[in-house]
Amino acid sequence: MRSSDIMQTAAVGLCAAVFLTGCRRSEEETIVQEPEASVRKYVAFCCDLESPYTEAVGFGPSKGIFSRDMLKVLANYPGVPYTWMILRDKDALVINYYAKEIHPVRKDIDEPALHVHYKWYIQDRPTDMTSWKIEARRKAWVRGALEQYKRLELPLPRTFRPGGGDSQENLWYLSDFEVLYDEVGIRNYLMGPRVFTAIEGSTGHQALGKGMWRIDGGRTLTVLRTSVSLEREENQMYEALDERLSAASYALITCHDYNPVVPGNLEKMILYIRKTHPGVKFVTISTIADLIRDGKIANTL
Repeated sequence: MRSSDIMQTAAVGLCAAVFLTGCRRSEEETIVQEPEASVRKYVAFCCDLESPYTEAVGFGPSKGIFSRDMLKVLANYPGVPYTWMILRDKDALVINYYAKEIHPVRKDIDEPALHVHYKWYIQDRPTDMTSWKIEARRKAWVRGALEQYKRLELPLPRTFRPGGGDSQENLWYLSDFEVLYDEVGIRNYLMGPRVFTAIEGSTGHQALGKGMWRIDGGRTLTVLRTSVSLEREENQMYEALDERLSAASYALITCHDYNPVVPGNLEKMILYIRKTHPGVKFVTISTIADLIRDGKIANTL
C-alpha cells in the first residue's frame, strides 16, 4: 500500500473514531454556516397588542384576545420571533397582559415595542389639539409606560409606533423624541417621513437616505413602514409580500390582536414564506433596523 493510501485510510479511521466530536462537529458547523451566508431577505412579524384595552372600553370591533391563538401558532414554529407593539393605556392593562401571558413563554425569542394612544387621555376635550398641557402630558404618558415596563421587569422597548389619532392628525412634539431617543435609546420608528415636517419644537430634519433621518442635529432615526397586513384577503397578503421582497431586502408583516382572522393567516403566511421564499430569515424589527444602520441591507422607503 502506498504511503498516501495509508494516510488517507488513517484519516478516515480517525474521523470514524471521533464521530461525535472533532470531525462531526466541523461538518455540522459547515452545514449551519452555509445557509446563513446565503440569507438575503428578512421578515419581521409585529402585532398591535390592544385587545385588553379595547375590550375594557368598548373601542373597536374586538371579539376577544386572539394573541393566545397566535401563541399557539408560533409554538409550532420556534424559529419565528415576534415583535409585540404593546399599547400604553390608562390602567396599563395591555402592558400587564403582555407581562403575564406572553413574556414568560416567549421572552427568549420575542421583543416588546411601545405603542401609544395619547389622544384619548391627555386632552381636556376631543378638539383640543394645541393646549400647552398636551406636550407635558405626552412626556408623562411615555414615561409612565416605561415605568410599567421596569416595574414588571420587562426589557425596555427598542421600537416605537404612534397611534390613537395622533398619527392621523400630525400631532407631534420634539419632546416625544427627547424621551424616546435621549432617555430610552429608541431609534426605530414605525411611521412615515411626513412626521418630520410637522414636529412642534423641532429646528430641522435631514433625510440621510435609505430610511435614515437626522432630526435636530444629532438624533439619527431609522424610519420603518409596515408593508404587509395579515388582515387582508389571503391572496392579497401574498401578493403584497411578494412585491415587497422583490423590491427590498426585508418585509414587515403587521396585524391587530383583536382580529379573528389573524392567527390563521399568521400560520398561512409562515408556510407561504417557507415555500416560496426559502432564503428568508425571520427576525425581530430591531434586528432589521440594526442591519439597515450597519449598511448590510437597504431600506427602500
